[in-house]
Amino acid sequence: TGDFVDLFGIDELAFTRQMLDRLSTEVVYDRSHVTAVGLSNGAEYVQRLACEMADQFTGFVAVAGTLARPARDQCQPARPVAALYIIGSNDTQFPVGGDDVVLSVDSTMDFWAARNHCGQRSARATLPDTAHDSTVVYRSWYLDCTSGASVGLDSIVGSGHGWPGDLRAVGSEE
Repeated sequence: TGDFVDLFGIDELAFTRQMLDRLSTEVVYDRSHVTAVGLSNGAEYVQRLACEMADQFTGFVAVAGTLARPARDQCQPARPVAALYIIGSNDTQFPVGGDDVVLSVDSTMDFWAARNHCGQRSARATLPDTAHDSTVVYRSWYLDCTSGASVGLDSIVGSGHGWPGDLRAVGSEE
């Protein structure tokens, strides 16, 4: 809850719970396989969902975002939650090496790997260039996650802050 409730009277977690409840009355879906996806600040939010609503989500995909330092200290998920990060190596808003506000990609991955009871990180593999656009993507995963909740990273070489394949940066006016 926290800041948005205090500042604006908005409880994002309550809204998300209500949205999931309403969806379950209008759409047929398997509530045991719900994955949250978010970009940038949305990447921060889906990690918050994993921390505070692990009973509702089996996984999350954080695009162009790592874990905020304050969130790390407060995050106590009720159960393991699968995590996939998709990050551009040249992201200036969420730098790969982290900064005073956000953890590095490696520290973020280690955080979720520990919660998901994972073993060693796999060797980095290069994904095939299926778009034939010379994009290089490195994939790495943690192995032997005994909880069944995997932790992985797709790092897009030379990409900045945005959706993979989108040439515009998030927040640009184009």
